[in-house]
Amino acid sequence: MQAVAKAGHDSGTTKVTSKAYKAQPSCCQYKR
Repeated sequence: MQAVAKAGHDSGTTKVTSKAYKAQPSCCQYKR
């Protein structure tokens, strides 16, 4: 699941870092 977080998405047990989340295009961001 860490690979999912590194790609910019939360998973069931792992949260994405703010840096990785903000690196996503705006169309891929979601309410956290």
